[in-house]
Amino acid sequence: MYILTLNCGSSSVKYQLYDWDNRAVLAKGAVERVTVGGAFITHYSRGKGTTTFEHECPSHREAVDLIVKLLLDPEKGSIQDIQEIKVVGHRLVHGGEKFAKSVIVDTAAMRIFKGFSDLSPLHNPANILGIEAAQRLLPNVPHCVILDTAWHQTMPEHAYIYALPYKWYKNYGIRRYGFHGTSFLYVAKRASVLLGRDPFQTNLISLHIGNGASASMASHMAADLAKNAQLHTQVFSDLSLITAISKPSSGGALRRTTTGGEERMPLGRRGDSPTL
Repeated sequence: MYILTLNCGSSSVKYQLYDWDNRAVLAKGAVERVTVGGAFITHYSRGKGTTTFEHECPSHREAVDLIVKLLLDPEKGSIQDIQEIKVVGHRLVHGGEKFAKSVIVDTAAMRIFKGFSDLSPLHNPANILGIEAAQRLLPNVPHCVILDTAWHQTMPEHAYIYALPYKWYKNYGIRRYGFHGTSFLYVAKRASVLLGRDPFQTNLISLHIGNGASASMASHMAADLAKNAQLHTQVFSDLSLITAISKPSSGGALRRTTTGGEERMPLGRRGDSPTL
């Protein structure tokens, strides 16, 4: 079975074609500078080497079209018929509190994904465009999504509530969600294998260090970020928070923060502490 995976970022699309039966990578690559001009693709095909060339991609749809075209190319590709691809996997950053594990994409799921675009304005719209582009080319195969936020859904309330008006959480979903969960999921499982431990009896502190950085503490694989050094995750959350509560749908919550009468959750905990 051949599996195509796509990771659509704000200005890039990374991909890999995987032969599940033989546990082998058939092709992989990335389209860079999508939507910003000067786009190019770097494509590797097993047994055929790597090729790089420019190709304008004004949207993620053109980028996904280009990827599939290369996979089918007689000289650079890896398959002869698009129907050889039996499933497509997608990375999606934000699933809010709705998803604690990977999910098959359907109409209801897509509606929920789009509803979280305000909380992930740089990533969810691009992720969704990639899903829609792939569904157009491969409408008869399952499309699955793995979510960055799913890993962190076991955080207790005191870890994910901000020291902000509590109604922001109740009305607009403003809370700490955690990101890079796909990385933490892999690292946690792989570490358990290397340690020879049952993953459900393993305590880990995991670090994701890339263009952004996050830290996650997992107790028996239950993520509790209450004591984490949240680096990129914290900055990313706060920037998204400002974007979200500045939207018309939030009713101008950001502009009302200095007025009285807001129910607050100081220092991320319930109680009678003074308001900020």
